Amino acid sequence: MFSSPLAKSSSSYLLHSSCFSFVQLLTVFILFLPCYTYTSHASCNKLDRDSLLSLSENISSSLSPLNWSLSIDCCFWEGVGCDYNNNRVNRLWLPSRGLVGSISTSITNLSHLQLLSFAGNGLSGPLPDGLFLSLNRIETIDLSCNRLSGQLQPFGQLPATIKTMDLSSNNFEGVIQSSFLQSSSSLVSFNVSNNSFSGPIPSNVCNFSPSITFLDFSWNYFDSSIPYGFGMCSNLKVLRAGFNVITESLPDDIYTVLPLQELSFPGNGISGPLSEGIANLTNLKILELYANEFTGSIPREIGRISNLEQLLLHINNLNGSLPSSLMNCTRLIDLNLRVNSLSGELSGFDFSNFLQFRSIDLGNNLFNGSFPVSIASCTSLSAIRLSTNLLTGDIQPEIQSLQSLSYFSISNNSLTNITGAIKILSGCKNLSILILSKNFYEEKLPYEGSFGWS
Repeated sequence: MFSSPLAKSSSSYLLHSSCFSFVQLLTVFILFLPCYTYTSHASCNKLDRDSLLSLSENISSSLSPLNWSLSIDCCFWEGVGCDYNNNRVNRLWLPSRGLVGSISTSITNLSHLQLLSFAGNGLSGPLPDGLFLSLNRIETIDLSCNRLSGQLQPFGQLPATIKTMDLSSNNFEGVIQSSFLQSSSSLVSFNVSNNSFSGPIPSNVCNFSPSITFLDFSWNYFDSSIPYGFGMCSNLKVLRAGFNVITESLPDDIYTVLPLQELSFPGNGISGPLSEGIANLTNLKILELYANEFTGSIPREIGRISNLEQLLLHINNLNGSLPSSLMNCTRLIDLNLRVNSLSGELSGFDFSNFLQFRSIDLGNNLFNGSFPVSIASCTSLSAIRLSTNLLTGDIQPEIQSLQSLSYFSISNNSLTNITGAIKILSGCKNLSILILSKNFYEEKLPYEGSFGWS
């Protein structure tokens, strides 16, 4: 696999590093919660205290023991918060605490919990039966980045109060049934990425949760086609389902979710043409559909998505030329269309509007003509790959304006004048990787001294 800057995608899938980032963000969020938690009025409820002690019996820390002592009111224990109005524990927040062990059934007695976070630990085993039925005031559950396992269905339905649910980076499995979500009327964010869930994606989630803005089903074993239903997600901004076993075409109702800013389905077996309806999603910033089986041409009206920053359609079966409307996507940062069957004269496409370009990868296609001089206007470019095409002619001196360029591959074309190419490219002072192989037929490599290099 290619490991240059061109191989980097959004984020969407740097799962282990994102665990730490999310915990940091959650920390900031907690700091700005209303200041009702630690007050002189709070006196820990006995049932809650005993439940916490029982919970701690099944958990240990590789860092330092939890400072939960009977000599201290449990409302002042590490990671514990109380509501002074009723003296009940309403927050259990222990992210990245080096915790190992299992979550005992005693947690179900903490019926006033609003926030539960064990993110970034090493907890294992299944969740306690009836967990979600018992926590009927819960608003945020973050159990991400542990080793928890089992199926969700035995734990009942999500409560109506839940707003944020993050089970990502665990070992959960099985099918997510519609009944699990049908009471979650307040749900805003639902993340089950990097597990072993299977079956169809619950695309009817927005029938139950009309306010949802974030859905991440990536890195699982969800299979078959995507059922209709996402069209009901009138507030959805991020939809990720990459690296599953999804087949057939995308349902048309996805293209009616106008608030979408990220649509990410890479690494599946999705086929058929890329619908012209994609141009309706004018708020998109990230479009990741790489490593699928899409056919046909890039939609003619894709330029209507003028906010697009990342267009990643590589490793598909696309053909045709670059649509002229693409020039309207002036906010593009990363463009990756490699390993398709795209064609046309590349020098005829005007790249000069892409002033924020960071990387462009058009390798392994059928583009012809000369090196596109207009690309020299993209002065923020750090990586270019045009290898394995049908390009001819010389490298032009305009490329020297790309002083941020660190990676340049134009191998396996039909370029000429290797002496001129090396002399010109030596002016790109930050260039660290240069690949010119399989060009310059019957030309000799010039001596290093001919350029005055020491």
